[in-house]
Amino acid sequence: MSEFSESVYIHTSQRADGIQWLRDTGTEGYVLEPRGNWVQVFPAWPRGLDDEVKDTCLKKSSGLVLYYRFDADRCWSFVLYREGKALFSYQCLWDDGACAMEGGSVEELAALLAVSDADLNQLLPDDGSDRSWEQLMDNAAEFADLLGLPNYAWASFEYADLDADMTGLDELFVDADGEDEDEDEGNGDGDSTPPTNSSAMPNATPPAEPLRSPDVDAPWQAVYDLASHFLKHLHDEELIELTLDSRLVRDRLVERLTKTVIENPVSSDAQVVHHWLENLMTAPEIVDIFATDDMLSDAFMRAKEDVAESQA
Repeated sequence: MSEFSESVYIHTSQRADGIQWLRDTGTEGYVLEPRGNWVQVFPAWPRGLDDEVKDTCLKKSSGLVLYYRFDADRCWSFVLYREGKALFSYQCLWDDGACAMEGGSVEELAALLAVSDADLNQLLPDDGSDRSWEQLMDNAAEFADLLGLPNYAWASFEYADLDADMTGLDELFVDADGEDEDEDEGNGDGDSTPPTNSSAMPNATPPAEPLRSPDVDAPWQAVYDLASHFLKHLHDEELIELTLDSRLVRDRLVERLTKTVIENPVSSDAQVVHHWLENLMTAPEIVDIFATDDMLSDAFMRAKEDVAESQA
């Protein structure tokens, strides 16, 4: 199956903005926690839905909103909206390298996005006929990286809905006219600040922070903290690839690692690392692991140091 990715990115630090947009459009879908001042939304749009229908929905948005699409069989494209008005759009076809920007120049777009116009020019050619289809495909990923867009590859409502119960995304589902599954958590991080859309663009996606669980019994909190720091090192150093890089998914992984130690008493650090590796290799939240045994042991020792420092 070829990749078809489709996301709406709302430039805000408040998950509630994504929920409100879905409800304003009468659409259900998944709204992820904010990351790097982007809230990613997977509207329940069937593949092949007319672009005019999507445009009508996106015109009901506020603030800065980016619609991103990658179709491995055909093209990649984006449309940038501000206060419900489409300002810029771009599309690049693989077959003949036909590319087109509408709405303004690359330099104007770069200024709005607060990124380098030289970098953006390289990624948005007006004629891609002299480039291979692999290069044109890479441009899409590099564009997303330049803007700090999270979870842009193999990401759409279709993919999210397929394994939502395993990845934890079912808790982030939003009904078009009812309460979402996780609304009590507000913005996804416990912040009760009123929703506001940010006007400043992010420079980079911040790293995941260690987690603390209110549901872990006190005697096991140290194990939970250790697992949290261990996973953070693997995540920050890109030694693991998650099905979906969200706080909820990371939280579930940490709880899984903690449970492994509770159910499998160990007598050495090496045994803990061994059990955790076995668990990560079978966890549905993990796509791949790129760490050697030495890398895992090093991450574990640094996690122990982190916990010791936090308790000092």
